Amino acid sequence: RYKNLDIRMYSGSHEELYGMLSDRRVDVVFNDQWQILSDDFESHLIDKATTFIEVPQEYTNEDCVELKHIDDLPLILLCRGKYTLSEEEHYRKAIGYNGAFAYARTLEEARYLVAGQQGLLLLDCFKYLTDPMPGIERKVLTNHGKSIERHYYFISQRNQNNSYIVALRDMFRQVLEEL
Repeated sequence: RYKNLDIRMYSGSHEELYGMLSDRRVDVVFNDQWQILSDDFESHLIDKATTFIEVPQEYTNEDCVELKHIDDLPLILLCRGKYTLSEEEHYRKAIGYNGAFAYARTLEEARYLVAGQQGLLLLDCFKYLTDPMPGIERKVLTNHGKSIERHYYFISQRNQNNSYIVALRDMFRQVLEEL
C-alpha cells in the first residue's frame, strides 16, 4: 500500500530512543513506557508482553525464576555509555531488582555472556519468541509467584499529522494478534 515509504529501524536504550523521538530523528518509537512522558507525546497501547529470563543451562530445574533469587549473577543490560545509569535505575524501580549489572552492546554479545555464566538476560515476549541459543534456557520471570508483564506502546509526537504512523501502528498490532 505504501510503495514509496522509507522505513528504517533503530535499536537502543530507553533514553536513546526517546531522545531520537524528542529530536525528531524518528517519527515513532515502539517501547515499554518506563517514564512519564511530557504532553508533547502520545502513547497508543499495542500489547502486553511477558518477561522471560535467559539463564545458563541447568541454572535451575524450575520452569520459572523468582525475581528475588537472581542476585547470584548480574543482570545484563543492552546499553552503552551515558545511558547505563538511567537503565539501571529503571530496572531497580520498575521490577525491584537489587543485584549487580553487566553490560553488552548487542543481543548476541549478551547471550554469549549468559552461556558463559557471566550474567542473566531479561527478554519481553509477546506470543512468539525464537528459541534461545545452545547453552541457554529461557524461564518465566516471576515476582511473588506472578509472571511479570509489561505494556508496550507506539509513542509519537502529539498532533503529528502523519497517516503512515497510524497505518504502521495498525499493521503492527495486526501482526501481533496473528502470532
